[in-house]
Amino acid sequence: MKTTIQPYYSIILKKKNIKSINFYIKNKIFLLKFLKKNNIYIESQCQSGYCGCCHVKLQYGKVKYIKNPIGLVNDYDILPCICFPITDIIISINYYKKKKIILNF
Repeated sequence: MKTTIQPYYSIILKKKNIKSINFYIKNKIFLLKFLKKNNIYIESQCQSGYCGCCHVKLQYGKVKYIKNPIGLVNDYDILPCICFPITDIIISINYYKKKKIILNF
């Protein structure tokens, strides 16, 4: 039985005046889902490629879409809700890290 190994790609997140963050992602995992799993949150709404709310700047590399994006703003923007990397990528994003909030009653 032949097994196929899914490649891993490097994702470098850049944010103005903050040190870059480097991750490794398996192929065919949506970029938005991967970021959320790693506690990196960007603004998103429809998660279907229509609104363009989650757009980020692709500085290097290539991504593949599952369908044609409708909500793109600029040529170098990508919609992480409906794409995954097919090479190493560098993206410039505005993100925030979600903090755990403990409520004591």
